[in-house]
Amino acid sequence: MSLLTILPAVLVLFGTALGAAGGYVSGLLVAALSRSHPDWFDGSRAPEIGAAIGALFFVFAFTFQYLRQRK
Repeated sequence: MSLLTILPAVLVLFGTALGAAGGYVSGLLVAALSRSHPDWFDGSRAPEIGAAIGALFFVFAFTFQYLRQRK
């Protein structure tokens, strides 16, 4: 099995991890903002929600691009 055949899977794994990390950092910023303004948002679960959104966004974007190139 060559590297080119597993490259899409490797890109999805690393991209999902980076998307989750970026979402987690964004969630931390939202949580910090919610401590300053507690009436705006309950920030207790913001990092986890941000990580999930970042990971899902990357997977959907990668799948869309991958399927679009295969046409």
